[in-house]
This record gives sequence, C-alpha cells and structure tokens, in this order.
Amino acid sequence: MLDRYARELELSRPKLCALLILRSVRLDQLGSLNRDYARPEPKKKAIRITARVGKELKNRFTAAAARLGLGSDEAAAMVFRAELEERWLEKMIISR
Repeated sequence: MLDRYARELELSRPKLCALLILRSVRLDQLGSLNRDYARPEPKKKAIRITARVGKELKNRFTAAAARLGLGSDEAAAMVFRAELEERWLEKMIISR
C-alpha cells in the first residue's frame, strides 16, 4: 500500500518515508500515534521499509521512539500506517 501511495504522489518510497518521518519529528507526533497505530509484533518477519534520512533526523526519531518504549522500526511503521489512513501529504499537495 505504501508503494502505491508513493507512486500516486510521484515519489519514491524512500523519499515519501523520509518526508513522513521528518514531519513526525517536527510535530513531535509519535506520542499521539502510539495509541491509534501501534500493532503487536507480527508473527512472521515484516518487510523492512527504508527511509533515507540524515544522521541528526535519524537520531531525533530514534530518541522520540525510545521515549515511548518503541524501536525505530515500530515507530516508523506507526507513522506510515497513520499516513496511509489520513493521507495528509496527498491533501497538502491537492490543496495548494
């Protein structure tokens, strides 16, 4: 679903993911997403999604996740699930 969404926005998946992580750090949004988008660990290994972000952003995101007792992969998955439901980026592009 994330790949299809990225294609619809004419972005690569890593670029889309980087934008969403940047937004989540700047808005300090992980705490509010935790309740709604947390999922139990999957029984089988999930596909890993890569977001290419700078070291500082990665550290800030990892620290925000750790404060909530989350790993960065789990936190990123929450951000991506939220975007697939809310479609914030798509709305921002369309409304301009």
